[in-house]
Amino acid sequence: MKNTKPRLLRRLGVFAALGLIVFGVATFILREHITLSLGTLKVYSLRGLYNVSSNESWAVGWRGVILHRVDDNWFVIHPDDQNYELKDISMVSSLEGWAVGGSHTIFHYVEGRWIEVELSGIFGPDVVQPQAISMIDEDNGWIVGGQGIVLHYNNGFWSRYSSPAKQSLTSVQMLSAKEGWAVGLGGIILHFVDGSWSTVDSPTENTLNSVRMISSNDGWAVGGSTVLHFKEGRWTALKDVPDIGYRSISIISADEAWAVGDKGIAHYSSGHWTQSQASPFSGLSAVSMMSVNEGWAVGYNAILHFRDNQWISIPVSTPVSKSH
Repeated sequence: MKNTKPRLLRRLGVFAALGLIVFGVATFILREHITLSLGTLKVYSLRGLYNVSSNESWAVGWRGVILHRVDDNWFVIHPDDQNYELKDISMVSSLEGWAVGGSHTIFHYVEGRWIEVELSGIFGPDVVQPQAISMIDEDNGWIVGGQGIVLHYNNGFWSRYSSPAKQSLTSVQMLSAKEGWAVGLGGIILHFVDGSWSTVDSPTENTLNSVRMISSNDGWAVGGSTVLHFKEGRWTALKDVPDIGYRSISIISADEAWAVGDKGIAHYSSGHWTQSQASPFSGLSAVSMMSVNEGWAVGYNAILHFRDNQWISIPVSTPVSKSH
């Protein structure tokens, strides 16, 4: 077990309207930022997304970039030019959250700062990348990653947890402190219950990239051309689903969900999956819906906003800015 004594991020970057990069001080406070409309930003390839509320979102991605949305303004935090990407983010609240990726490093957001946390003592000599994170509350959370590694956060410490998986795990969602699910390469599915992780029967050998559960009895997992539905205690592979190269899924209710991927967007409604008319949007990595009427998606040089029953691409080149 390793004490996660933090190291402060050393630099702050704000992307200005004409593509200039300004590097600042070691920590950041939102109110000291210059805020830009998204149209001014050179947006990196984004991998992870989390909606805290209708007024606040976070996104992470390539080169350790972190974006923060407050109302209609996106703040760009650039912690130096890193040689890794952040792959997932899970917020406990507006005041605390975690981001993972790279090799042995994760970031903890607390007291208005992103703080770097070194975990090499947990991994040892193995170069294992954390892939996904799901926080239950400020004292309890889980990370999954390469070589089937599972980490548990409890009372201020991250520690390795027994895992039956050997292949990489790509996504995790905890329903509570007592139950959760994880998926990964080769179609592996893990179920956490009664204090331990165990494998369950999977109807596919295709890699699964995302798992999201509505309840203990209902959920979805997607990856590539595969869509799995968990119902009545077992996972079933659906046929005749749109092939969008599934990367991420977000569930609104038992009757409504959205998924994004390499080749577009798919919508689940009235018991069927259909490809959205927004198919020209491609290279998408993550989707997070706040309601039937609103949500966000991110990907390769892209941020999409779902509102008024349509997905709208947020421009990334229009030179419009304002100060804050």
